[in-house]
Amino acid sequence: MTTFAIIGVAGALGRALAARLDDDPAVTRIVGIDRRTPQMPPAKLDFVRADVRDPVLKRVLGDVDVLVHH
Repeated sequence: MTTFAIIGVAGALGRALAARLDDDPAVTRIVGIDRRTPQMPPAKLDFVRADVRDPVLKRVLGDVDVLVHH
């Protein structure tokens, strides 16, 4: 089982990736990070409103297996 983090999840590419990962049974959790709330968030998404420079991300990314930043 895999946990993904997507920085920029509210953008078009981030939303598309989150939707595909949401359909994958091997993905147990998606951590979405952005300054904007994503439209129609997937079921597996845990959204964090933050800037990529925010030190809170150190705690959020601790158990992530794969990080995607575009």
